Amino acid sequence: MGILTNNEIAENIFSLIKNTNQKGLVEIIEKVVFLDRQRLAGQTKIILSSIKDILYKQNKILEVDLISAILLENSQKEKLSLILKNSFDANEIIFNEKIDKDVLGGFKIEVKDEVIDLTLRKKILKLQEHLINKI
Repeated sequence: MGILTNNEIAENIFSLIKNTNQKGLVEIIEKVVFLDRQRLAGQTKIILSSIKDILYKQNKILEVDLISAILLENSQKEKLSLILKNSFDANEIIFNEKIDKDVLGGFKIEVKDEVIDLTLRKKILKLQEHLINKI
């Protein structure tokens, strides 16, 4: 057997986990022992992250960083979730909420490689830019 990439290892483990039964659990343990013997145990965090990426991609789960001065109410997150599901063709949205006291109002969303800045500071900067360009 040649050297496997972290992603190949993650795909193998994921294929075992998705329909796990008793036999599957034994096979997972064997894979962990294999990783240890191959001295890849130090790569566990990367491999588990790859498994999560595979799982999220197959199930159309979108992980979103939501940054605001205060936690959003559930009703607000539900509305935002519907918008994001439609925009990114997702079945489920997982919010990683972060409190940032530098945010005056509104919120910022970081999803995949995109940043959607709906903060008050950003709106003020746009207004300032607009007024300067008008003069």
